[in-house]
Amino acid sequence: MFRPRGRKMNTSATAADHDYEHVFLISDELEEVEFRSVDAALEQAAGNACHRFTIFNGGYLRVSSETAGQVSRDYWINLAFLDPQPFRHWSATWSTASGISAVAALIAIALPHGSFGTSPDAYLSAAAWLAVIASLVFLCIVVTRFFGEYFFLSLHGRAPVFQISSNRPDRRQVKGFLDHLRGAAGKARAGQWDSPGSYLRDEMKEHRRLQNAGVLNEAQFQAARRLILRAHG
Repeated sequence: MFRPRGRKMNTSATAADHDYEHVFLISDELEEVEFRSVDAALEQAAGNACHRFTIFNGGYLRVSSETAGQVSRDYWINLAFLDPQPFRHWSATWSTASGISAVAALIAIALPHGSFGTSPDAYLSAAAWLAVIASLVFLCIVVTRFFGEYFFLSLHGRAPVFQISSNRPDRRQVKGFLDHLRGAAGKARAGQWDSPGSYLRDEMKEHRRLQNAGVLNEAQFQAARRLILRAHG
C-alpha cells in the first residue's frame, strides 16, 4: 500500500470521501498552472526524437517530446501526485522472443548429437548457430531495455505518466535531475491538504486532467481511480 510521504493521513472511509469521485467527474474545474520559474531541466535526444523534462514552480514537471514527422507532445504533472521512485521492468515481447530462440537453440544443438534419435553429428548445424546468435541478440535487447529506462507512476493510481533514459546524455546528469525531482515531489506533498478527502479529490482530478491531456487512456484512468479510492478508503 502506497501512502503520500510528508504527512500522516487518516485513512478511515467516509461518505464524503467517496462523494468526491462523482463531484470531480462532472466538473471542469481542473488545475491550470502558469509557468513562472525553472528549477531543473534535462534534455534527451535519441535518433530523430528529442525529450525535455523541466521541473518548474517548485512542484511541477513539464514533459515535452518532439519526433520528426510526428505530432509533438507537451504536458505537465503535479509532482504531489507522482511516485518519485522510478522502476524498471522487463519487456514481455523481447523476453518471450529471447526464451523462444533459446529453446530453439537447445533443440537445434541437441538434434545433431542424437538426443532425439537422429544420427550423431560432430558439429553444430547452421540452424543451431543461428538460433544461438538470435538468442544472444534478444537477450542483449532485453537487458539493455531493462537497464536503459526509468519508468514513473502516479503515487496511488499507479498509472504510467512518463519515462526517462537512464544514461542520456550521461548518468551523472540523470541522477542530478532525479534528485531534484524527488526533492520537489516531497515539498509539493508536504502540508498542502487539510484532510484525506481534499487530497483524494485533487488526486482524482489530476488523473482526469492527465486523461484529458492524452497521457492516460480510459482503461488506465479507470484502473487508477479504483486504486486511489482503495488507498484512501
